[in-house]
Amino acid sequence: MRTGRIPVNSDCNAVETELEDMLGKEGDQTSEAVTAVGQQLLVLQDQIRVFCRIRPVNRSEMAQGGVIVVDRLDDYSVAVETPRGLREFQFDKVFSAHSSQEEVFQDTHRLIQSAIDGFNVCIFAYGQTGSGKTFTMVGDKEHRNPGIMPRAFTAMFDIVQNNSTRFDCK
Repeated sequence: MRTGRIPVNSDCNAVETELEDMLGKEGDQTSEAVTAVGQQLLVLQDQIRVFCRIRPVNRSEMAQGGVIVVDRLDDYSVAVETPRGLREFQFDKVFSAHSSQEEVFQDTHRLIQSAIDGFNVCIFAYGQTGSGKTFTMVGDKEHRNPGIMPRAFTAMFDIVQNNSTRFDCK
């Protein structure tokens, strides 16, 4: 049994991709048109989007026989067995335990363009200790799997550099 609202973001992503295909991905005017439509789509999606990332079992937990207790039902819902029975939760996007840092970033990259365009953007991680917040946001200690923050900084500088004729940086 599925409950909750029908996710809008997959439709918005499809519309944005279709618009880019129709207009082409090159050129300042085309880029500005896609950006404007992207901003409108973000407004249509709600002001707050909530993602869920299921953390894989770590070595210590595996050694003790631990298992993942959250079932990803689809891209938008999870199920958890509780003492009161099975509970389903709906999100704007659910990432499995096997999702890469790149996959997580791809669903937030449009927000980077919004920040460059002057809109207020806030991305934060919430969860209990050891749930993977720092890994998702910052990445690993060896810098082999950068999280959202370093990828966002890189993306911002790339956008500014690629559009240097449009920006006056001092």
